Amino acid sequence: VTRTVRKAVSLPISIKLAPNVPEISRIAQAVVTEGADAITAINTMPAMLIDAIAAKPVLSNHTGGLSGPALKPIALRCVYELAQAVSVPIIGTGGVWSGRDAAEMLMAGATLVGVGSAVVRNGPSIFNRISGELSQFMSENGYAQLADLRGKALP
Repeated sequence: VTRTVRKAVSLPISIKLAPNVPEISRIAQAVVTEGADAITAINTMPAMLIDAIAAKPVLSNHTGGLSGPALKPIALRCVYELAQAVSVPIIGTGGVWSGRDAAEMLMAGATLVGVGSAVVRNGPSIFNRISGELSQFMSENGYAQLADLRGKALP
């Protein structure tokens, strides 16, 4: 699919990867080889909720995608692994609700940070809040620029 899209367009292509695969790094390497300019990590995790009183699934489709803060540790692991496997930019997404979350994503190796569920929950003002918190975190911890955070947790 990546190769076909690459042949059809000259725009930059970012491929969003699912976390529930055996070797996310190998998949990332393959899509980069086929023409991806960046990797977005990660999509939601398959999940389910059951209403114990009604004894049935909560979601009308029975299952859905787990997102939000519960996804962050999985997203961090994926970004961390990907940052060591590919040289293209990585857009780290999954569970980013605060400036500290954004800092952790950058430290894991993300080039950029994406915000999804937090926007749905809090509206677009969340971007200013996260940005302000990230700036405060950087100031309090001696980071002059975003580049100082990127990959800080990598070996």
